[in-house]
Amino acid sequence: MAELSIRATPGPERGTERQPVAEVQDLHLSYRAGGHPVHAVQGASLTVFDREAVGLVGESGCGKSSLARAIIGLLPEGRTVIEGGRLVVAGRDVTRLSAGEWPGLRGSPVAMVFQDSLSFLNPLMRIGAQVAEAVVRHDPGADPTARVRELIDLVRLPAVAARAYPYELSGGMRQRVAIAIALGCRPRLLVADEPTTALDVTTQAEILKLIAELQASQGMALLLISHDLAVVRALCRRVYVMYAGRTVEWGPTGAVFESPAHPYVHALLGAARTVRDDHGRFATVEGEVPDLRHRIAGCPFAGRCPRALAVCTDRMPAPTRVAGLDTREVRCWLYEPDAAP
Repeated sequence: MAELSIRATPGPERGTERQPVAEVQDLHLSYRAGGHPVHAVQGASLTVFDREAVGLVGESGCGKSSLARAIIGLLPEGRTVIEGGRLVVAGRDVTRLSAGEWPGLRGSPVAMVFQDSLSFLNPLMRIGAQVAEAVVRHDPGADPTARVRELIDLVRLPAVAARAYPYELSGGMRQRVAIAIALGCRPRLLVADEPTTALDVTTQAEILKLIAELQASQGMALLLISHDLAVVRALCRRVYVMYAGRTVEWGPTGAVFESPAHPYVHALLGAARTVRDDHGRFATVEGEVPDLRHRIAGCPFAGRCPRALAVCTDRMPAPTRVAGLDTREVRCWLYEPDAAP
Protein backbone atom coordinates (compact mmCIF):
# COMPACT_ATOMS: atom_id res chain seq x y z
CA MET A 1 0.00 0.00 0.00
CA ALA A 2 1.48 3.32 -1.04
CA GLU A 3 1.84 5.84 1.76
CA LEU A 4 -1.18 8.11 2.03
CA SER A 5 -0.84 11.81 2.71
CA ILE A 6 -4.46 12.17 3.80
CA ARG A 7 -5.84 13.51 7.03
CA ALA A 8 -9.04 12.19 8.52
CA THR A 9 -11.91 14.59 7.94
CA PRO A 10 -12.50 16.64 11.10
CA GLY A 11 -15.72 15.86 12.90
CA PRO A 12 -18.18 18.41 14.25
CA GLU A 13 -16.75 20.82 16.78
CA ARG A 14 -17.16 19.98 20.44
CA GLY A 15 -20.46 21.24 21.75
CA THR A 16 -22.28 21.14 18.40
CA GLU A 17 -25.22 18.78 17.98
CA ARG A 18 -24.48 15.79 15.79
CA GLN A 19 -27.18 14.00 13.82
CA PRO A 20 -26.70 10.30 13.07
CA VAL A 21 -27.23 9.38 9.43
CA ALA A 22 -27.04 5.64 10.15
CA GLU A 23 -27.46 3.64 13.37
CA VAL A 24 -27.11 -0.09 13.93
CA GLN A 25 -28.30 -1.21 17.35
CA ASP A 26 -27.39 -4.73 18.54
CA LEU A 27 -28.08 -6.28 15.13
CA HIS A 28 -28.48 -10.06 14.78
CA LEU A 29 -28.90 -11.56 11.32
CA SER A 30 -28.41 -14.97 9.75
CA TYR A 31 -28.29 -16.51 6.29
CA ARG A 32 -30.30 -19.63 5.52
CA ALA A 33 -28.34 -21.84 3.12
CA GLY A 34 -27.80 -25.59 2.78
CA GLY A 35 -30.04 -26.40 5.73
CA HIS A 36 -27.68 -24.76 8.24
CA PRO A 37 -28.22 -21.13 9.24
CA VAL A 38 -25.09 -19.02 9.35
CA HIS A 39 -25.28 -16.43 12.12
CA ALA A 40 -23.22 -13.81 10.31
CA VAL A 41 -23.96 -10.95 12.72
CA GLN A 42 -24.53 -11.76 16.40
CA GLY A 43 -24.69 -8.41 18.12
CA ALA A 44 -23.20 -5.50 16.20
CA SER A 45 -23.70 -1.81 16.87
CA LEU A 46 -22.49 1.19 14.91
CA THR A 47 -23.30 4.89 14.49
CA VAL A 48 -22.23 7.21 11.68
CA PHE A 49 -22.89 10.93 12.10
CA ASP A 50 -23.39 13.51 9.35
CA ARG A 51 -20.17 14.54 7.58
CA GLU A 52 -18.14 11.99 9.58
CA ALA A 53 -15.71 9.36 8.25
CA VAL A 54 -15.95 6.05 10.12
CA GLY A 55 -13.92 2.90 9.55
CA LEU A 56 -15.12 -0.69 9.97
CA VAL A 57 -12.33 -3.27 10.24
CA GLY A 58 -11.84 -6.93 11.09
CA GLU A 59 -10.62 -10.12 9.47
CA SER A 60 -12.43 -11.80 6.55
CA GLY A 61 -15.76 -13.34 7.47
CA CYS A 62 -16.33 -11.20 10.57
CA GLY A 63 -19.56 -9.68 9.20
CA LYS A 64 -18.38 -6.29 7.90
CA SER A 65 -20.00 -6.57 4.47
CA SER A 66 -23.18 -8.08 5.94
CA LEU A 67 -23.48 -5.10 8.25
CA ALA A 68 -22.91 -2.65 5.38
CA ARG A 69 -25.43 -4.38 3.11
CA ALA A 70 -28.00 -4.32 5.91
CA ILE A 71 -27.65 -0.52 6.09
CA ILE A 72 -28.42 -0.20 2.37
CA GLY A 73 -30.96 -3.03 2.12
CA LEU A 74 -28.96 -5.32 -0.16
CA LEU A 75 -29.11 -8.53 1.85
CA PRO A 76 -30.08 -11.67 -0.16
CA GLU A 77 -33.86 -11.68 -0.34
CA GLY A 78 -35.50 -14.83 0.99
CA ARG A 79 -32.26 -16.13 2.50
CA THR A 80 -31.65 -13.51 5.19
CA VAL A 81 -33.38 -13.27 8.54
CA ILE A 82 -32.97 -10.27 10.83
CA GLU A 83 -33.41 -11.91 14.21
CA GLY A 84 -33.00 -8.90 16.45
CA GLY A 85 -31.78 -5.37 16.81
CA ARG A 86 -32.61 -2.19 14.93
CA LEU A 87 -31.47 -0.36 11.80
CA VAL A 88 -32.08 3.37 11.44
CA VAL A 89 -31.17 5.34 8.30
CA ALA A 90 -31.63 9.12 8.21
CA GLY A 91 -33.93 8.93 11.23
CA ARG A 92 -36.16 6.22 9.75
CA ASP A 93 -36.43 2.70 11.20
CA VAL A 94 -35.67 0.41 8.25
CA THR A 95 -35.30 -2.87 10.14
CA ARG A 96 -38.38 -4.47 8.62
CA LEU A 97 -38.62 -2.69 5.28
CA SER A 98 -39.84 -4.83 2.39
CA ALA A 99 -37.84 -5.22 -0.83
CA GLY A 100 -40.29 -2.85 -2.52
CA GLU A 101 -39.72 -0.09 0.02
CA TRP A 102 -35.91 -0.05 -0.10
CA PRO A 103 -35.48 1.66 -3.52
CA GLY A 104 -36.82 4.87 -1.97
CA LEU A 105 -33.80 4.97 0.36
CA ARG A 106 -31.12 3.24 -1.69
CA GLY A 107 -28.96 5.77 -3.50
CA SER A 108 -30.31 8.63 -1.43
CA PRO A 109 -29.79 9.08 1.49
CA VAL A 110 -27.33 6.16 1.41
CA ALA A 111 -25.26 4.93 -1.54
CA MET A 112 -22.58 2.27 -1.87
CA VAL A 113 -19.34 1.72 -3.79
CA PHE A 114 -18.58 -1.98 -4.19
CA GLN A 115 -15.35 -3.97 -4.40
CA ASP A 116 -15.67 -5.12 -8.01
CA SER A 117 -16.71 -2.25 -10.28
CA LEU A 118 -16.65 -4.47 -13.39
CA SER A 119 -19.43 -6.64 -11.95
CA PHE A 120 -21.34 -3.57 -10.77
CA LEU A 121 -21.37 -1.79 -14.17
CA ASN A 122 -23.58 -2.84 -17.08
CA PRO A 123 -21.21 -4.06 -19.85
CA LEU A 124 -23.74 -3.14 -22.58
CA MET A 125 -24.24 0.50 -21.60
CA ARG A 126 -21.94 3.45 -22.10
CA ILE A 127 -20.58 5.06 -18.98
CA GLY A 128 -22.45 8.34 -19.47
CA ALA A 129 -25.79 6.53 -19.71
CA GLN A 130 -25.13 4.64 -16.48
CA VAL A 131 -24.23 7.80 -14.59
CA ALA A 132 -27.31 9.51 -16.06
CA GLU A 133 -29.57 6.77 -14.67
CA ALA A 134 -28.59 7.71 -11.12
CA VAL A 135 -29.10 11.41 -11.86
CA VAL A 136 -32.56 10.95 -13.39
CA ARG A 137 -33.75 8.76 -10.54
CA HIS A 138 -32.35 10.67 -7.57
CA ASP A 139 -31.85 14.25 -8.83
CA PRO A 140 -34.84 14.84 -11.11
CA GLY A 141 -34.44 18.62 -11.07
CA ALA A 142 -30.99 18.45 -12.63
CA ASP A 143 -30.10 18.57 -16.33
CA PRO A 144 -28.85 14.98 -16.86
CA THR A 145 -26.36 15.91 -19.60
CA ALA A 146 -24.80 18.75 -17.61
CA ARG A 147 -24.83 16.75 -14.38
CA VAL A 148 -23.08 13.78 -16.02
CA ARG A 149 -20.34 16.10 -17.31
CA GLU A 150 -20.00 17.56 -13.82
CA LEU A 151 -19.75 14.15 -12.17
CA ILE A 152 -17.25 12.78 -14.70
CA ASP A 153 -15.09 15.82 -14.07
CA LEU A 154 -15.58 15.56 -10.30
CA VAL A 155 -14.05 12.07 -10.20
CA ARG A 156 -11.25 13.27 -12.51
CA LEU A 157 -12.04 11.26 -15.59
CA PRO A 158 -11.56 12.62 -19.10
CA ALA A 159 -14.76 13.74 -20.81
CA VAL A 160 -14.39 11.00 -23.47
CA ALA A 161 -14.90 8.37 -20.75
CA ALA A 162 -18.65 9.06 -20.89
CA ARG A 163 -18.72 7.50 -24.39
CA ALA A 164 -16.76 4.40 -23.36
CA TYR A 165 -17.99 0.97 -22.32
CA PRO A 166 -16.78 -0.48 -18.99
CA TYR A 167 -14.40 -2.99 -20.61
CA GLU A 168 -12.59 -0.12 -22.34
CA LEU A 169 -11.55 1.44 -19.03
CA SER A 170 -8.90 0.43 -16.50
CA GLY A 171 -9.82 -0.84 -13.04
CA GLY A 172 -9.09 2.52 -11.46
CA MET A 173 -11.19 4.37 -14.03
CA ARG A 174 -14.11 1.97 -13.53
CA GLN A 175 -13.95 2.55 -9.78
CA ARG A 176 -14.10 6.30 -10.42
CA VAL A 177 -17.23 5.67 -12.51
CA ALA A 178 -18.79 3.74 -9.61
CA ILE A 179 -18.06 6.69 -7.33
CA ALA A 180 -19.61 9.10 -9.88
CA ILE A 181 -22.79 7.00 -9.99
CA ALA A 182 -23.01 7.04 -6.19
CA LEU A 183 -22.49 10.82 -6.09
CA GLY A 184 -25.18 11.25 -8.73
CA CYS A 185 -27.65 10.13 -6.07
CA ARG A 186 -26.54 12.97 -3.76
CA PRO A 187 -26.17 10.64 -0.73
CA ARG A 188 -25.81 11.77 2.86
CA LEU A 189 -23.83 8.58 3.54
CA LEU A 190 -21.42 6.83 1.19
CA VAL A 191 -20.62 3.22 2.10
CA ALA A 192 -17.33 2.10 0.53
CA ASP A 193 -16.84 -1.67 0.83
CA GLU A 194 -13.18 -2.49 0.15
CA PRO A 195 -13.19 -0.01 -2.78
CA THR A 196 -9.56 -0.63 -3.80
CA THR A 197 -9.22 -4.41 -3.42
CA ALA A 198 -8.37 -5.27 -7.03
CA LEU A 199 -6.21 -2.20 -7.79
CA ASP A 200 -2.46 -1.71 -7.82
CA VAL A 201 -0.95 0.23 -4.93
CA THR A 202 -0.53 3.50 -6.81
CA THR A 203 -4.14 3.45 -8.05
CA GLN A 204 -5.32 2.49 -4.57
CA ALA A 205 -3.74 5.62 -3.12
CA GLU A 206 -5.30 7.79 -5.85
CA ILE A 207 -8.81 6.38 -5.32
CA LEU A 208 -8.63 6.69 -1.54
CA LYS A 209 -7.37 10.26 -1.78
CA LEU A 210 -10.26 11.02 -4.15
CA ILE A 211 -12.82 9.48 -1.76
CA ALA A 212 -11.45 11.53 1.15
CA GLU A 213 -11.57 14.77 -0.83
CA LEU A 214 -15.09 14.09 -2.14
CA GLN A 215 -16.35 13.21 1.33
CA ALA A 216 -15.22 16.61 2.55
CA SER A 217 -16.24 18.66 -0.50
CA GLN A 218 -19.68 17.04 -0.89
CA GLY A 219 -20.47 17.25 2.83
CA MET A 220 -21.40 13.58 3.15
CA ALA A 221 -20.61 10.93 5.73
CA LEU A 222 -18.38 7.97 4.88
CA LEU A 223 -18.40 4.39 6.16
CA LEU A 224 -15.18 2.78 4.92
CA ILE A 225 -14.84 -1.00 5.17
CA SER A 226 -11.29 -2.19 4.79
CA HIS A 227 -8.70 -4.79 5.76
CA ASP A 228 -6.01 -2.13 5.49
CA LEU A 229 -5.59 -0.55 8.91
CA ALA A 230 -3.25 2.14 7.58
CA VAL A 231 -5.95 3.31 5.17
CA VAL A 232 -8.56 3.48 7.92
CA ARG A 233 -6.19 5.39 10.16
CA ALA A 234 -5.49 7.90 7.39
CA LEU A 235 -9.10 8.49 6.33
CA CYS A 236 -11.34 7.87 9.34
CA ARG A 237 -11.90 9.85 12.51
CA ARG A 238 -13.54 6.93 14.35
CA VAL A 239 -13.26 3.16 13.93
CA TYR A 240 -15.28 0.07 14.84
CA VAL A 241 -13.57 -3.33 15.09
CA MET A 242 -15.60 -6.48 14.39
CA TYR A 243 -14.89 -10.08 15.27
CA ALA A 244 -17.10 -13.10 14.50
CA GLY A 245 -20.19 -10.98 13.90
CA ARG A 246 -19.79 -8.60 16.84
CA THR A 247 -18.39 -5.13 17.31
CA VAL A 248 -15.85 -5.56 20.11
CA GLU A 249 -14.20 -2.12 20.36
CA TRP A 250 -14.82 1.36 18.97
CA GLY A 251 -13.70 4.93 19.43
CA PRO A 252 -11.33 7.54 17.95
CA THR A 253 -9.12 5.81 15.40
CA GLY A 254 -5.82 7.03 16.79
CA ALA A 255 -6.70 6.02 20.35
CA VAL A 256 -7.92 2.55 19.38
CA PHE A 257 -4.89 1.83 17.21
CA GLU A 258 -2.31 3.26 19.63
CA SER A 259 -3.65 1.66 22.82
CA PRO A 260 -6.14 -1.12 21.98
CA ALA A 261 -8.28 -2.30 24.88
CA HIS A 262 -9.75 -5.57 23.59
CA PRO A 263 -7.28 -8.49 23.35
CA TYR A 264 -8.47 -9.23 19.81
CA VAL A 265 -7.77 -5.68 18.64
CA HIS A 266 -4.34 -5.89 20.25
CA ALA A 267 -3.65 -9.16 18.40
CA LEU A 268 -5.03 -7.81 15.11
CA LEU A 269 -2.77 -4.78 15.21
CA GLY A 270 0.21 -6.98 16.07
CA ALA A 271 -0.50 -9.22 13.08
CA ALA A 272 -0.71 -6.18 10.80
CA ARG A 273 2.87 -5.15 11.55
CA THR A 274 5.59 -6.12 9.09
CA VAL A 275 8.18 -6.78 11.80
CA ARG A 276 9.56 -10.30 12.30
CA ASP A 277 10.25 -11.79 15.73
CA ASP A 278 13.54 -13.33 16.91
CA HIS A 279 12.72 -16.49 14.95
CA GLY A 280 12.08 -14.61 11.71
CA ARG A 281 8.29 -15.05 11.88
CA PHE A 282 5.52 -12.50 11.56
CA ALA A 283 3.00 -12.17 14.38
CA THR A 284 -0.24 -14.11 13.98
CA VAL A 285 -3.49 -14.47 15.91
CA GLU A 286 -3.32 -17.97 17.41
CA GLY A 287 -6.28 -20.35 17.21
CA GLU A 288 -9.27 -20.75 14.89
CA VAL A 289 -12.17 -18.45 14.06
CA PRO A 290 -15.41 -19.77 15.63
CA ASP A 291 -17.96 -21.58 13.47
CA LEU A 292 -20.76 -19.09 12.75
CA ARG A 293 -23.24 -21.90 12.11
CA HIS A 294 -23.58 -21.93 15.89
CA ARG A 295 -24.70 -19.15 18.17
CA ILE A 296 -21.97 -17.91 20.49
CA ALA A 297 -23.10 -17.35 24.07
CA GLY A 298 -20.01 -15.59 25.36
CA CYS A 299 -17.17 -13.63 23.84
CA PRO A 300 -16.35 -15.08 20.40
CA PHE A 301 -12.63 -14.48 20.99
CA ALA A 302 -12.54 -16.43 24.27
CA GLY A 303 -11.07 -19.57 22.71
CA ARG A 304 -8.12 -17.63 21.28
CA CYS A 305 -7.64 -15.08 24.04
CA PRO A 306 -4.55 -15.38 26.29
CA ARG A 307 -6.33 -13.34 29.00
CA ALA A 308 -9.71 -15.12 28.98
CA LEU A 309 -11.65 -15.40 32.26
CA ALA A 310 -14.07 -18.14 33.25
CA VAL A 311 -17.06 -15.87 32.51
CA CYS A 312 -15.89 -15.13 28.95
CA THR A 313 -17.36 -18.34 27.50
CA ASP A 314 -20.68 -17.93 29.32
CA ARG A 315 -21.95 -14.56 28.21
CA MET A 316 -20.98 -11.43 26.33
CA PRO A 317 -20.43 -8.29 28.41
CA ALA A 318 -22.22 -5.05 27.66
CA PRO A 319 -20.24 -2.17 26.12
CA THR A 320 -18.01 -0.55 28.75
CA ARG A 321 -16.35 2.87 28.69
CA VAL A 322 -12.58 2.66 28.84
CA ALA A 323 -11.45 4.45 32.00
CA GLY A 324 -10.32 8.01 31.35
CA LEU A 325 -11.55 8.03 27.74
CA ASP A 326 -15.25 8.87 27.45
CA THR A 327 -15.31 8.20 23.70
CA ARG A 328 -13.81 4.68 23.84
CA GLU A 329 -15.99 1.59 24.34
CA VAL A 330 -15.10 -2.10 24.52
CA ARG A 331 -16.99 -5.34 25.07
CA CYS A 332 -14.60 -7.30 27.29
CA TRP A 333 -14.88 -8.78 30.78
CA LEU A 334 -11.42 -7.44 31.64
CA TYR A 335 -13.04 -4.01 32.01
CA GLU A 336 -16.01 -5.19 34.09
CA PRO A 337 -15.35 -4.47 37.79
CA ASP A 338 -17.49 -7.46 38.90
CA ALA A 339 -15.73 -10.04 36.70
CA ALA A 340 -13.83 -12.64 38.71
CA PRO A 341 -10.09 -12.79 37.94
